[in-house]
Amino acid sequence: HGYGGGMGIGSSSGGGGGGGADGSIPLITKRGLAIAYLEALVALEVATGESHDELGYLLIEGVVEPGTAPQMQKQFRDKLRRFLKTSQQYRADRMLTALPHNFLHEQALVLSRLGDHQQVLRIYVRDLKDISEAERYCDRIYKEATAGAGMHAHAAAGLSSASGGG
Repeated sequence: HGYGGGMGIGSSSGGGGGGGADGSIPLITKRGLAIAYLEALVALEVATGESHDELGYLLIEGVVEPGTAPQMQKQFRDKLRRFLKTSQQYRADRMLTALPHNFLHEQALVLSRLGDHQQVLRIYVRDLKDISEAERYCDRIYKEATAGAGMHAHAAAGLSSASGGG
């Protein structure tokens, strides 16, 4: 499973902190270069699990580092969310502990990967008060289960019946 993270490798667009028009991170910092390199490895499906972890950590740092321009924080966070949603190789338990406590959407993505559907729904319903996101999550898990994803079949069946059948 590759990470579809909008690599932006050829774009060394720059200026002092604005990203490229395509959402790419400028290659004028060590972090920007490292992210582009790791995204390329992930896209080519040659990255190790440790490379996936490192990419996640770098994206988190890009969001939380003091002095990062708001537009760049948004780009880092969007990339982080895409990465957490699509990569199957990062170590979810470690990524969960690395996420700041206020990164609720990101925590939900990682908890979903860990199969903790109850906690995901708790975040969407109680913390974010986003019932439609909770319903979309249940629908997605149910569809994965009925499509033969297997891994989530038991949990999705429980979620489906708890939410009124989907």
